[in-house]
Amino acid sequence: MNSIFNILKGIITPLITVLKHLFKPAITLQYPEEKPNLPKNFRGCHTLKNCIGCGICIQSCPCRAISITKDGNKVVSYKIDLGRCMFCGNCQYYCPVNAIHLGEKFELAKENRSDLVIELVSNEQKGEN
Repeated sequence: MNSIFNILKGIITPLITVLKHLFKPAITLQYPEEKPNLPKNFRGCHTLKNCIGCGICIQSCPCRAISITKDGNKVVSYKIDLGRCMFCGNCQYYCPVNAIHLGEKFELAKENRSDLVIELVSNEQKGEN
């Protein structure tokens, strides 16, 4: 008698759980078609504008993911290794001219680790080219 009760309990309990969740709204997204609503303080891929090349972002990066190449006072190359970056936001926080921002781009998967090194171009450099 006790084993029959356990068998019925094993059948009825999951059915009750299914019926309970059947009429609730879905909490998952159909991902590629539906994009998530990101919070305003989300830290995604970096963007750069009007960099002065002071190097404070390099010093504040705990992962050593940022490198800058300069020619005199002009920034020639600004590279970030997203494979090393932990998206802490220190580079954005400590930048004295608010040149670097962590944006909303979050789809950063690559097949090769070398593809994770991105070169950012400042707005003032875009105008010169």
